[in-house]
Amino acid sequence: MAPTPIPEYRRALPTLSGAQLALVPDPLPDTSAWSIGILLEQPGDVIIKTVERAALLRDGPAESPARAYSSVKGVLVMEQAAYCLFETPLGACGIAWKERENSRIPPAVTFFQLPEATRTLTDARIAGSSGGRMARVPPPRIAGIIGKVRKHLRGELQDFLDVAVDLDGAGPFARQVYEAVRKIPAGRTTTYGGLAAGMNRPTAARAVGQALGRNPVPLIIPCHRVLARGKNPGGFSAHGGVETKAKLLDIEGATLRASR
Repeated sequence: MAPTPIPEYRRALPTLSGAQLALVPDPLPDTSAWSIGILLEQPGDVIIKTVERAALLRDGPAESPARAYSSVKGVLVMEQAAYCLFETPLGACGIAWKERENSRIPPAVTFFQLPEATRTLTDARIAGSSGGRMARVPPPRIAGIIGKVRKHLRGELQDFLDVAVDLDGAGPFARQVYEAVRKIPAGRTTTYGGLAAGMNRPTAARAVGQALGRNPVPLIIPCHRVLARGKNPGGFSAHGGVETKAKLLDIEGATLRASR
């Protein structure tokens, strides 16, 4: 359902240039069905999806701008997009994330960029994908993920199943594909057809490949572990194509032959 604008609340927060208050669906199971959110139209900002229960005025619009402001003041939760580059044995990688201000919810990874031909190109790709600002220092949780990626690409294999990812742009089928791929351990491979069959969609091998080609978080969602039948490696959308796919598999001790 589309957000419902509330002009009364917008007037209550005149300091937020380009902002519009709206009712948005509340995704938290223990809160009200609707909450007040702000739609920020400034570059690098995203929709505020949820605020605390106390921000919802059950009696409808505020009686005055002052009451509206006091009702949402201090409890708005904004999601901010950011990214950074970091060096690995394969070259400069990029990682992007969203985090909520003043929230205990850890940041979620939104995009991961394997090395392009140059660091400048890697920067341009991750900046364009994320739409966020470059962060000088990543938050601790993201710094920990960066450390795991560096270790993994040095051959100290890591498990990325505990990494929170934000797949807002993916449809239900793609999400199902990504969830299945994340369960493939390092050193193992499967085929597009095998993955489709495991999802009870045996005729969807081509659709599986298309979803993996749009994977926003490669390595963390290890699409390189999915091959075509036989010795055919299939496609790989990162710079270097199949050669990069082979490098990742070699690091993990796998080969370009599906093991199941």
